[in-house]
Amino acid sequence: MCHNRFAVKPLPKLIGALSVAILYLNACGSFTGGGDCVDVGRAAVVVTVVDSLTNQTPAVAISVTISSDSGYSEVAQPVVGSNPRRYAGAIERTGNFSIEVSAEGYRTFRKSNVQVGRGGACRTLQSSEVTAKMQVQ
Repeated sequence: MCHNRFAVKPLPKLIGALSVAILYLNACGSFTGGGDCVDVGRAAVVVTVVDSLTNQTPAVAISVTISSDSGYSEVAQPVVGSNPRRYAGAIERTGNFSIEVSAEGYRTFRKSNVQVGRGGACRTLQSSEVTAKMQVQ
């Protein structure tokens, strides 16, 4: 019986480890430029609007405007079924944002320097959440 002096047992472990590494890199698009790393339509900014005394959504028309330093601006849309009411906007955008919330009978709420970037292995959008506590005029 012939005995091999050199062990080849580590080879399957090495191949397995390399396969896992390749699958991980491929999933995040490092080899293909795509993989599972896709934009999923996340809002850069989500604003919850509440009355500062009751913590409930004011029972009046509300307008939420999101704008960026780069000149982008939009009126945020209400998130269906949210209570208290939430507004979302700037889908898949990064940057430095300002928020303005207006509602009849309330002081205008303003917040600036809301930073939104990307993070993680797939550079997923990291949304910023803001609560606008509206004060009665």
